[in-house]
Amino acid sequence: MILHIFVADKFVQPFITYVNDTFNPREHQYYVINKKNKFAFTLSDNLIVRTKMNIQSFFELWALFRKADRVILHGLFWNSIVLLLALNSNDLKKCFWAIWGGDLYKYYDRQNSLKLRFWHHIRKFVISRLGHFITYLPEDYHLAQKWYGAKGELHECITYLSNVYSPIDNVEAEKDFTKKSVLIGNSATAANRHVDAFEKLLKFKGLIKIIVPLSYGNDKYGKKIVEIGQKMFGNDFIPLTTFMAIQDYYKLLAGVDTVVFNHDRQQGMGNIIQVLGLGKKVFLDTNTPQYHLFGRLGVKVFDVKDIDLAPLDEASKRANQEKVSNYFSRENLKLQLTRIFETTL
Repeated sequence: MILHIFVADKFVQPFITYVNDTFNPREHQYYVINKKNKFAFTLSDNLIVRTKMNIQSFFELWALFRKADRVILHGLFWNSIVLLLALNSNDLKKCFWAIWGGDLYKYYDRQNSLKLRFWHHIRKFVISRLGHFITYLPEDYHLAQKWYGAKGELHECITYLSNVYSPIDNVEAEKDFTKKSVLIGNSATAANRHVDAFEKLLKFKGLIKIIVPLSYGNDKYGKKIVEIGQKMFGNDFIPLTTFMAIQDYYKLLAGVDTVVFNHDRQQGMGNIIQVLGLGKKVFLDTNTPQYHLFGRLGVKVFDVKDIDLAPLDEASKRANQEKVSNYFSRENLKLQLTRIFETTL
């Protein structure tokens, strides 16, 4: 049995549905921590959803962990999960950590308090003993090696349907032809470095409208960004503070002219993949894993330090679309997951 342990997120239920439909569902057990029932799940025989990790759920998961032939850790965030792993250190060779990003970058918080320093050492103890790591960004694995002493085998996998490029059919773009539209970031988190991006775009003030997704992340931070953005760009600043229906969001993306992802780390990959597949011109920080990934794939992206409003030339647009469609595809996802599910431990 393959046990999947999740921190709930919007792409978890689609993953569960996909694996159940594509592989033998009797071979998979899903355990989801869905804090405050924030996300909706479709109940099934092989899915357990809990709103918190208390003593009862801890030992419930412990029993499943001991029974499982292999364990896939989808996001390593919760201290209770780290503790469970530490107490079962002899079984960590059967564990696969699907690195999300934020879980990896907990390293930066390690000195912020005595408690965080303690949990950093426990995380390091666990991660250094994990048998397997899952990511399509080898730079993230290299950071796990550097920060946590990771030694396990690396498995290349795009992992989730949110990283699969979905061609948009019969969607009419929402477009304002009087001004260029610039999409900035993907969420209300500081890693987007919104203010720095705003300052880079001030030279185009009056020529552009700025669209900023802020419905996901830190509400307090999001409100601060709205205040700053409106002060800097007035009515040309358009914050997206509530979740949009997927077709409406696709319509918005189809109408965007330029995309600026000023993240200082790996984040927002689902959005980046989608806009590249749409043929948009994308600006990234050259020090991030995603910038290097697209370089390896031959996808043309640009340095966020030198933003311009010129459209992507047609030849580069077509080449980007072809390469993104081929790599970030359902076929590739199935092949990669098959290798993980069947690899020899």
